[in-house]
Amino acid sequence: FVDVGVDTGAIINKDIIKFDLDSTISLLKKKCQIDSIKLIIDSIKKMEETFTDTNFMADGPVSDAFKSQSAASDLRSAVAEPASKTRQIAQEAGAKAQHFKQAATEKAQQFREFAGSKASDLKETAGVKAQQFKQAAGEQVEQGRVKAREAHADAEDYVRKHPTKSILTALGVGVVIGLVIRR
Repeated sequence: FVDVGVDTGAIINKDIIKFDLDSTISLLKKKCQIDSIKLIIDSIKKMEETFTDTNFMADGPVSDAFKSQSAASDLRSAVAEPASKTRQIAQEAGAKAQHFKQAATEKAQQFREFAGSKASDLKETAGVKAQQFKQAAGEQVEQGRVKAREAHADAEDYVRKHPTKSILTALGVGVVIGLVIRR
């Protein structure tokens, strides 16, 4: 999952966040936060599975673990051999174990830095998207206000041009509403 480039590796995990047009920015933000936590946990599980896969371990410094196991096996078989050879094998196994420990520490540090960088990028991208969504929603609200004002002005013009029809219509609507409420 990890390579030397930035955003050059395979997509580890992704999900779709569903929301309604009447959802608030804070609700969308909470959904993104919850989903991102789930994705991070799933991704870490996938990476753990990959790091424990023996085919993955066959390449790079991680393969030194298997070499260390081999050295330990050699050490066990050397018990019957002279003490000098046993010391030599023990030193080699210790050196290999130390090398593996150092390589694992470096890989862990690289992974922490990479994960921190990706988390920061994700946070920044989510903030930009939320701001864009907020701006688009604000534009839609403003367009709705303009349309409401136009409808109000049209209704007002109609009432001024046809006052009798307007009063009779309002009276009829009032009677119908009154009858409905009584039942």
